[in-house]
Amino acid sequence: MNHSILNRITNTGIVWTAIISIPLNAIIFFALRDSEFFEPRLVSPILSIIVLIVALARNWIPLKVKAWTYVVLIFLAGCFSLLLGLIDMASLWFILAIIYTIIISRGREALFVFGVSMLMVLSVGGLMMLKTSCIPLDYQFQNCQFACVAVRILHFFLAGLLIHYILKTFITALRAEMEEKIVARQRLIDAIVETEEQERKRIASDLHDGLGPTISAMNLHFQAYVDAGETQKLQIQEKLQGIMKDAMSAVSRISHNISPHVLERHGLVAALEHFLAPLQKSNQVGIEFQHAGLDRFDTKRELALYRCITELIQNTLKHSQASTISIALYHAGGQIHLQYFDNGVGFNMSSLSNGTGMGIVNIQNRVKTLSGDILWESSPGQGARVQIHCPEQGPL
Repeated sequence: MNHSILNRITNTGIVWTAIISIPLNAIIFFALRDSEFFEPRLVSPILSIIVLIVALARNWIPLKVKAWTYVVLIFLAGCFSLLLGLIDMASLWFILAIIYTIIISRGREALFVFGVSMLMVLSVGGLMMLKTSCIPLDYQFQNCQFACVAVRILHFFLAGLLIHYILKTFITALRAEMEEKIVARQRLIDAIVETEEQERKRIASDLHDGLGPTISAMNLHFQAYVDAGETQKLQIQEKLQGIMKDAMSAVSRISHNISPHVLERHGLVAALEHFLAPLQKSNQVGIEFQHAGLDRFDTKRELALYRCITELIQNTLKHSQASTISIALYHAGGQIHLQYFDNGVGFNMSSLSNGTGMGIVNIQNRVKTLSGDILWESSPGQGARVQIHCPEQGPL
């Protein structure tokens, strides 16, 4: 459970217990004034003092210590109720202790609390049925019916109120968490659909703006070749062959962007080197690519990281006016780590909060599908630094 909710439940429970324990323990103390046993009379005020101290210091006690202290106090309240012979009230306290232990612990502690509580209730119940004189205390409740009724009412009110509050808060928090997950899942689905739509538009743009004019030029040159005389055909033929090579390169580039075959066959590092090779030859920007000891991993994960890196590079080329790009990709501690840096003009970090600009949405959505984290660092004139960390294995 969320720590803030658990802390709120614990603090509220402790405060309510402290407030109601004052009249409750006062009644019990005076009801036992005629008992032949003196020491048990001190249990009630001691418990009350401890609860008051914990309530006053609740904001300074670590949550884990405070939660388990509260479990112990609830359990002791049940034990004291058994000492008074109030099995029904003791059962309420034990049930509360079990419920609260289930909430604060994922182990078998709740089962242990249940086992001990059950053993104690059975033991005391058996002794009472056998009319053993030491259980319950000889406090002569038949002479103080008012105290008996008041104690039962206050016990039931406090334990019942706490059980209701804890369960209601827990269920409300659980529903809110489920709703948040549903909303987050829907946002992720919408983002994936939007990313796919942008990919389709980019492919359509590549076909229309890149391959389309090339094919048109090829058609014009072919028609010119057909109509040309023998002396001009050789020159047109050379141009036509150049245009055909450009068309083949465009088809190869578009095909690689859609489904990089190099990645599928040889892995992420080889695919990135293949993508970076023409950029490094063009001298458009200096690119440094480091990949220390990175082996192959899940192909879908490799593809998602490949898309993130190529998107970052394309954003740098389009928007940053950078002269150098540095990429470091490595594996450590079951995580894949990417560090990306360019020395361009940078961008305003406010674009991250509104999810606009420079392909940020595409990159963030892909990192989400990797169950990873992304850290952006940039400011106008200071370049951009991006760090991505994602598990090597896991669902996508």
